[in-house]
Amino acid sequence: MNKEPNAAVNRPERPMMTWYPCIVTTTFLLAAAIILGACNGAPLPPNGGNQPSPCTDHDDCPDGHYCDQGNCVLDESGSCEFTGCDPHAFCDLGDGLCKESGEKPCISDDDCGDDFICPPSVGHCLEPCTIDGDCAHHLTCNNSIGGCVECTFDDHCVDPDLSHCFTEEGRCVGCLEASHCPGNYYCDLNESSARRHTCREGCLDGNDCVPGTRCERPGDAPGRCVECSVETAAEDCSDSTRQRCHPDLLLCVQCFEHEQCTSPALNWCHQYDWECVQCLQESHCPMGTVCVGSSSTCEIGCTSDARCPPADDPDRTVCDPTLGPHGECVECLSDDECDLGYRCSGGGCVEGCTGDHNCPPHKPSCDLLADRCVECLTHSDCAPRECDRTENACTCLGPGEPCLGSDECGNPPIWPDPHWDGTCVSLVWCISQLKCSDTQQTEWRDMSPEFRCGDACSIPDRRSTCPPEFCCRRVRNAEGSEGLKCVPDTQCPSSSCPG
Repeated sequence: MNKEPNAAVNRPERPMMTWYPCIVTTTFLLAAAIILGACNGAPLPPNGGNQPSPCTDHDDCPDGHYCDQGNCVLDESGSCEFTGCDPHAFCDLGDGLCKESGEKPCISDDDCGDDFICPPSVGHCLEPCTIDGDCAHHLTCNNSIGGCVECTFDDHCVDPDLSHCFTEEGRCVGCLEASHCPGNYYCDLNESSARRHTCREGCLDGNDCVPGTRCERPGDAPGRCVECSVETAAEDCSDSTRQRCHPDLLLCVQCFEHEQCTSPALNWCHQYDWECVQCLQESHCPMGTVCVGSSSTCEIGCTSDARCPPADDPDRTVCDPTLGPHGECVECLSDDECDLGYRCSGGGCVEGCTGDHNCPPHKPSCDLLADRCVECLTHSDCAPRECDRTENACTCLGPGEPCLGSDECGNPPIWPDPHWDGTCVSLVWCISQLKCSDTQQTEWRDMSPEFRCGDACSIPDRRSTCPPEFCCRRVRNAEGSEGLKCVPDTQCPSSSCPG
């Protein structure tokens, strides 16, 4: 078939696209949330969601929207009027909150939403029912009322503070009669009371009070249970441990003022139990102890270094809060808190070292194997003397050997000699006086055959056998008498060489 060169090609006309709200096309102009909303039964807005959806009432709008002047508008208030409520609940238009059966007070059915009813005997909106299955899982059907309630029997009440079922209203309450309340409490049954069916402190008659107390009630108002009066305390308070009448509580107590507690160990009045106790706060306890609130007693412990040391151990100046139930004062928590030559172990300073830096000048070397500071480990530590590696001590120079100081000699002099030639001497220098180490320590006494001042002692235990600040030395007086006596520390050698 011949075709004219410029003849138009006949093509079928493209039909106009029809809008089907529940068909998801491949176009990206529609947001997924709008499509889902439309597929849930609400019309999609035109122009791919750029324009509001038309509506005639709220049901025409998707969840979270409401109808306002013919258009669906996003509800930003969260009111249940627009978001809806779960089953077994209705929307309270007064506050915009969902209410379950028994939650909203009412006077008539008009105060309740949906199909909820307002039984006059209950005064709360209830969901109507004929069987328990008509109610929410935590409620039960009261057939006499015709609504879902919290309980019909006490067994339905699981809260120990609300363990009784007030069947007339179908709710769990604290009490229905006086016997449901503890001593010195009464059951409030006043219909006009906001705390109706709760146990309240006080009494309506003597049955509300514990034995030994009486109900003091002014007029018709609830009263209080009292045990005594100030005027008749001697008669009312016969117990030897509670002989005072508290002027405000009118109860027999041991004390109500601190001055009434005269025992040295119990001299504080507890302002709740009204008994004399050992402490009420930490400052009431000796150092090294804390006040335990549950018993108001002082027990071994500490809360800070400021509460250390205990009086019986002045060396425990550091608080370790991890020890015992209340912490404990210890001597140390780290090696830095111990003297040189000692390290911290188990809260106490024990002999040991981790390096030469832990050692004192007179024992400058750390023997890691023996875990102690010693005078020497090698000969170079003692030059010009040698190191006795058995004792880890520098050997002492003998008489006539050159020395740098008297501490290098086996028998050093007590007094410096102006004629000293730089060698060790064979005998100590003569002295004419010694300081007494008995009750006359502050006096100097002449050394003579008639009176020998100073305690006898032995070497090498030169310190352990003498009083504090004294050491044992070999001495000789002007008459030539020799012996071992305790002399002041200032005249004692500092080395390991015996004096």
